[in-house]
Amino acid sequence: MLLIRSLLVGVLFSTAKSEDDLIQLTPNTLNQARFLKLQRIPLRRLPTRQERRKSTGAVGAPILICGEGNMGIVVNHPFNGRIFASHREKDPECMQYVTTNTLPRFTTSLEGNCGVWSRKSLQPSTTDFHLRVVVSFSYEQLTEEDKVYDLTCSYTSRNVSIGAYYDTVNFVAQPVVNSSHIPVCHYSLRKNTLDGPRTQSATIGQLVYHRWSCPSSDFAFKVYRCYVHNGMQQSYMIINDSGTSLISDQGDKGTTRHGDCFMLCTYNARTVSTNADLHALLEAAGRIKFHVIALQETKSKKSEVRQLNDGTLIIRGEKFPSRNVGGVGFVVHPSVVHLVDSHEILSPRLAILRLHLPRRKSISIINCYSPTLTADESELDTFYERLEDVIHNEKSFYKFVVGDFNAQLGKAEDDEYRIGRFGLGDRNENGNRLAGLLSAARLFHGNSVFMKKDHRRWTWESPNGTTHTEIDHILTNRRWCLLDVSVVPSFCCGSDHRLLRAKIRFSCTIEKNVCHRGGGKRAVVYDGAVLEKALSELDWHIMEDPTEDYDLLLQKLQACAERASTPQTTNLERISIATKELLERRRALRLDPNASHIEQLVANACCRRALQEDLQKHRRKKILEAAEGRRSLKKCRRDLRDHNIPLTALLNEEGIVTSSRREMEAITERFYTNLFRSSVPVMNPNIPAGDEPPRILPAEVRVAIQSMKPSTAPGPDRISADLLRAGGHHLHVILAEHMSSYLRKERIPNQWRTSRTVLIHKKGDREDLRNYRPICLLSVLYKLFTKIILTRISRTLDEAQPQEQAGFRQGFSCMDNIQTVSRVIEVCREYRLPLVLTFVDYEKAFDSVETNAILSALVDQGVDASYVRTLADCYRQCSTTVQLFQRPITIPIAKGVRQGDTISPKLFTAALQWAMKSLNWDERGIRVDGRFLSNLRFADDIVLFSRSTEEAQAMLNELNEVGKKIGLRMNRTKTKFMKNAFCDGERIELEGTQIAETMSYVYLGRSLNMENDLKEELGRRRRAAWAAFGPLREATDQLTDHELRAHLFDSTVLPALCYAAETWSDTAATLKSLRTVHRALERCLLRYNRRTQLQAGLRSSDLRRISRLHDPAEYVSKAKHRWAGHIMRREDDRWTRRTLEWIPRETKRPRGRPPTRWADVFAARMDQLNAQLETSQNSRRRRPRCSWMTMARERIEWKRCWGPHDK
Repeated sequence: MLLIRSLLVGVLFSTAKSEDDLIQLTPNTLNQARFLKLQRIPLRRLPTRQERRKSTGAVGAPILICGEGNMGIVVNHPFNGRIFASHREKDPECMQYVTTNTLPRFTTSLEGNCGVWSRKSLQPSTTDFHLRVVVSFSYEQLTEEDKVYDLTCSYTSRNVSIGAYYDTVNFVAQPVVNSSHIPVCHYSLRKNTLDGPRTQSATIGQLVYHRWSCPSSDFAFKVYRCYVHNGMQQSYMIINDSGTSLISDQGDKGTTRHGDCFMLCTYNARTVSTNADLHALLEAAGRIKFHVIALQETKSKKSEVRQLNDGTLIIRGEKFPSRNVGGVGFVVHPSVVHLVDSHEILSPRLAILRLHLPRRKSISIINCYSPTLTADESELDTFYERLEDVIHNEKSFYKFVVGDFNAQLGKAEDDEYRIGRFGLGDRNENGNRLAGLLSAARLFHGNSVFMKKDHRRWTWESPNGTTHTEIDHILTNRRWCLLDVSVVPSFCCGSDHRLLRAKIRFSCTIEKNVCHRGGGKRAVVYDGAVLEKALSELDWHIMEDPTEDYDLLLQKLQACAERASTPQTTNLERISIATKELLERRRALRLDPNASHIEQLVANACCRRALQEDLQKHRRKKILEAAEGRRSLKKCRRDLRDHNIPLTALLNEEGIVTSSRREMEAITERFYTNLFRSSVPVMNPNIPAGDEPPRILPAEVRVAIQSMKPSTAPGPDRISADLLRAGGHHLHVILAEHMSSYLRKERIPNQWRTSRTVLIHKKGDREDLRNYRPICLLSVLYKLFTKIILTRISRTLDEAQPQEQAGFRQGFSCMDNIQTVSRVIEVCREYRLPLVLTFVDYEKAFDSVETNAILSALVDQGVDASYVRTLADCYRQCSTTVQLFQRPITIPIAKGVRQGDTISPKLFTAALQWAMKSLNWDERGIRVDGRFLSNLRFADDIVLFSRSTEEAQAMLNELNEVGKKIGLRMNRTKTKFMKNAFCDGERIELEGTQIAETMSYVYLGRSLNMENDLKEELGRRRRAAWAAFGPLREATDQLTDHELRAHLFDSTVLPALCYAAETWSDTAATLKSLRTVHRALERCLLRYNRRTQLQAGLRSSDLRRISRLHDPAEYVSKAKHRWAGHIMRREDDRWTRRTLEWIPRETKRPRGRPPTRWADVFAARMDQLNAQLETSQNSRRRRPRCSWMTMARERIEWKRCWGPHDK
C-alpha cells in the first residue's frame, strides 16, 4: 500500500503543470491503481480527507543539515506526521515519525540505504550528495499538503564542505542555497582524553583519540583512508576509502549488489602435498577474490594446520594411508580468519569448517570428496550416509555442502524444486544419489539456480580434453543467500578441475579483518653515527612521574631510531622470472580456446617442476650463505619458514578435547588467570629503611647492553636490543640518568608492568596447556634495568645459597649434579649401601612462587632495602597478554617470576632457599665423610638422597609442606623415586598418594639407573646425534670446504653424541658404541653407505682422512680429563669433589672385582706414568709415586700428563 503512494508522489511532481490530463482516483480504487500502473495507464492525483481543511503549506523554510557523514532536514514548525526518504517509507531506518511534542528532524547516512546518490564535478572539483525527502502530514497516506524536498550537500576534493542547498518540491521546486566561508580544519592525536596532550605514538593498551576539528557547525569534515602503523611493517586501517570507520561495530557496508558478499569456492586441486604445489595454489588464489576455498584431493601424508606470514590459514587433511587418493582441506583468506571458530577433519573425504558471524549466527562449510562411479556400491552408500548424518548434526544457521561429488545432476525434473532449471548434461547414478541427498538433508542446489553459458558452467575436463561435465557442486540450506554461482576460468594451477565460486549475502554484515601484514620479519640495521648525532640533538630532561618520563623517552628513542635505521637489501625472490613467465603462459593457455590439450598438459608439468626447483634452490642458497658465514643455521631455517603452527585443540578442565577457537581462548584465559592468581597468603616482608642506592653508571649500562643477545624479539614498546647495541656513550649516559631516577624513586614506569606472553611447547601432549612454558616478551629497557640490579645483588644472593644449589650460579653447571648423583650410585653399588633417590618435579614452579615470599627471601638474605622496594614495585599490578589467534587475552599477574627476565632465576632460587632452610635435615640423607648429603638442586629440579623408603617419604612430605607455603605444588605424576637392590621398603606416599617407582630417570638430560648401565643413555645419544645431523645435511651436502664442513659437524653433532660423557665410566663397549654411531654419521656426511664404501675400496681410516672429523673417543677422553682437573682444583667444598674423594669408612667393600669406576681410567694412566718414571734411565733419582688426584690439582702438570689429547 505504501509503495504505490510513494510512486504517486513522483507522478504529482512530473505532471504538476497539466492537471487537465489527470483522471480521478479514490482511496477505494487504490489496488486498481496499482494494477493500472503496471499497465502503464496515467494516474491522477489521489484525493484526500484533508481537502476541506485549511492548507498547512506555510511550514516555513526548513533547515538543511550537512554533517560529518550524514545529511538531513529540520522543519521549523512541529506537526503530526512523518518524514521519510522518497521510496523508502517501508524501511524503518529511512522514516521518522514526528509529533507536535518532538522536533521534526530527519537525518540519514551518506552511505546508507535511503537513496542518497552522489555526483562528482571537475570544475570546481566537488562531490554533490543528493537526497529526496518527503514531509507528510499524515501517518498513513499522502496528501496534497505534503512537501517534497530535493536536498543537496556539496564537498570539495579537499574534503571540506563548501556549500549546502536544497530544492523544495511542492508541485513546483523552489531552490534554496546556503553557503558560508570555508573553515580551517585540524587533526591531532590526543592521549587518554579528547582534550589530552598531543602525541605522535602510543603503546599497546594506551587510550588514544584521533581528533579532527573544524571551527564551524555548518561544515562536514570527511576523512578517507587512515592507517595506524605499529612499527613492525604492519598497518591497520581504521578508516576505509569511503570514509567509514572500521573501529565501530557496524563494519564496512558494500555499495553494490556483490561488493560486500562472501566468496565461497571449491576446487579439486589434484595435489597440494608439496610446498611447490601449495605455492602454485596460493599464487593463483592471489589473483582472484575469495574468502574460503574448499580443497579436495590434497594427498597430504598427514593432517596439518599452518598460518602463513600474511595471515592466510591453510588446513590440509591426510589422504588414505594405503593409496594416493583423498584428502580435503581449506584455504581461508586473512580478512575472515578471525571468523573461524573450529575445523574438523572427519576422514580423507569429509571435513568441516565452522565460522562465527555476528548476532549469534554461524556457518558450517562441509567439504566433500565423493567416490567415483567406479567405486563399490557399499563405499558410495557409506559415504552418502555419513554425509547425511554430518549435515543433520550440524546446527549452524547457514550450511554449505561443497566439493567434488563426481555427480552429474543435470536439470530439475517436474517435482524437484530443490534443483534449478539450468543444469548441464544428463543425470548419472551419482547424480541420483546427490538428488536424494538434497531431499533428505533439505538442501538446495546452487549451480543450477543461475543461468550460465556452458563454458561458464563445466567444472571438469577429461584427460583427452574432449569431455566437459559439471561434477563440482555447491549446496545450501538457505537458497535466498546465494547471489551467484559460477566457475572462474582464469584460476589455474595444474588441475583438470576448474574453481567453482559462490557469491553469498548473509543477513548480517561480516566484520572483515583490516590488518595488512608485511611479508615476514625484516631485520633493521641502525647506523651508529647517525643515531649518536640524533641523540645529541634532543633534550633528554627527566620528568617527575616515571610513567610520563618513560613515555617521552620512548617517543624520542623511536624518533632517533627512525632516523638511524638503514634500508635493507630486498630478499631474493623465491620464484624466478622464468618460472613466473611459465605461470603466465599456462594461464594464457587455459583461457585460449584454440590451445590444444597437449599444450596445457606440458605447461602444467613444466610449471610444477620449475616451481619445485626454484623453492629448493632458494632454500639451499640461504642455508649455504649462513654456513659459509658461520651464522646460526637454526636461525636461518627459522627465517626461511613462511608460516607458524597454530593450536588446533585444547583439553578443558574436564579433560574433554575442544577445537572451538573461542572455547580454546576461554580455556587459556581461565588456566593462566588461575595460575597467576595468588593462592597462598604470605605476610608482607618488613623491609627496613636503607640508604639511597648509588647512581647507575654509563659503564654499567654499556656492560649490560653488551651482554644482551642480538636480534632478539622486542617487547611491547618495540625498542629492540639491536638499537641499544648500536648506540654509543651518549645513549649510555641518557639511559643511566633515567634509570638512576627510577631507582632513586623506587618506582618503575607503568609501561614496564605489561608484557606479551608466548607459549612454547616443552614436551608431551600438545593439547595440554600444562606442557607449555609461558615466556614473557618484556621491554628491553626493563630487562636492561633489572640486569643492572642483578649485577649488583648477584654476589649477595650467591653467598646465601648452599652448595646443594647449582642452578644459575657462576662456576656451577649441570655436570656438577650429574657427576655427584652418578658417583653416589657408583659407591653405593660397590659397597652395597642402601640408596633411595627421589626426583621432585614442581608444577609451573617459576609461575607459582608467591611475590611476598620472594621479597621476604631478599630481605632475609641481606639484599639492600632500596633494591627490594624497587623489585617489589616491579611486581605490582602486572599483567600480560596471550594471543592464541586474533584476540589478545589480558591476564592479571599476582604471583610468579617473569620467565624471560634475567633476574627471575635468581629470585626463584632465593625464595626456594628461604623456604628450605627451615628443614631440619642435618642428619638426613647419605653420610659422606662426616657430612650428610640430603638433596641436590638445579633451580627447581630437586633430587633427594635417603637410606630407606621411610626416610624418603618423610623428607618428601616435609619438602612438600615448606613448598606449599611459598606457592609451590608438586607434580605427583612426574615425581618419581628409584632405589637400589640393597634398600628395604616398597612404596613412598605423598599425602596419601603413592609415588611411582622407576628403574631409570632422565635427570638434567642424562639417563640414570642404579646399575650405572650406559646402554639406555647411549641409545638416547645416538638418537640425539642423528636428530642434530638431519638439519645439517642441507648445508653439508653443498659445502666444498672440508674444514668448514668438519667444523659444522664437530660443533653440532659431536656435542649431541657425547653430552655428559665427562661423567661416564669408560669401557671398551662404550667406546665401541660411540665409534659405530660416529662412523655411520661420517659415511652419511660423505654421502657413502657400506656398499658404496666397499665398492670404492675405502677403509674407515680413509674416510676419516677425507672428512677431517675428530675422533669421538679422543673427544670424550679429553673432555673427561679436563673435567677431572676442574673438579680437583675447586676449593669451595662442593659435593662434586667431596663425593669423588669419598670412601665409606663404616663398611668394607665385598670381595671380588668391582664394577668399572669413573676414575679407573685416570688411575691406570697414572700407573703407566709412574712406571715410566721408575724405569727411566735418564732419571738420576726415583720420584715418589703420585696419585692422579694430586696431579690434577696442578693445571700445567695435569695438562702435560695428558698432552696427546690436546692436539
